[in-house]
Amino acid sequence: MKIKYYGHSCFLLTGKDISIATDPYDPSVGYDLPAIKVDVVTVSHQHFDHSYLKAIRPGAAVIDIPGEHHVKGVDIKGYEVNHDSKGGTQRGKNIIFRMDSIDGVSICHLGDLGETLSNDVVEKIKGVDVLFAPVGGFFTLEPEQMLVEVRRINPKILIPMHFAVETTSGDLPIKPVDYFLKVYGKGEKLNSDELEITPESLPQTTRVYVLDFYNK
Repeated sequence: MKIKYYGHSCFLLTGKDISIATDPYDPSVGYDLPAIKVDVVTVSHQHFDHSYLKAIRPGAAVIDIPGEHHVKGVDIKGYEVNHDSKGGTQRGKNIIFRMDSIDGVSICHLGDLGETLSNDVVEKIKGVDVLFAPVGGFFTLEPEQMLVEVRRINPKILIPMHFAVETTSGDLPIKPVDYFLKVYGKGEKLNSDELEITPESLPQTTRVYVLDFYNK
């Protein structure tokens, strides 16, 4: 399975039999998102920087509600949580998506997680192979809080998302990824927007990989 990072919370997941995009964003975020052709697009919530379906070419199945979905041999389960960082309703709801599996690799995308996870949700996503977690704070859990949730989930690979990037023209009040890496205490910047993962290449303990974002 190949992972390509388009920035913010948008990834392209490509397996032998399926392609999935996550949380496409409006260009007003600060960088352009090229048109993506996929089988499926998941939308964690209906904010402009996570639900820009104009960037997805026609024909994709859109999954933007919680519950169980099955597409091309992949089970996609959505769990509703709060977006508001204080657990309220100001920013509405957010959907965590777990995908089992793409070429034998399980994926979890936390969307804009803004609350401490219930034990019930943790049990549903615990031990996932690859976790995409927002680490910039403000709209989501702060980095220190996200670290606690990551440790509860205990993924094999953690890929940070939703952090400030110097080259953007956007004005999102979120922290850069280096802040989270300092809090976490480790992490590897890959200097690439792509990462290929197989079941055999998965580490025994959590590794943090920071992807560059595609902006060409």
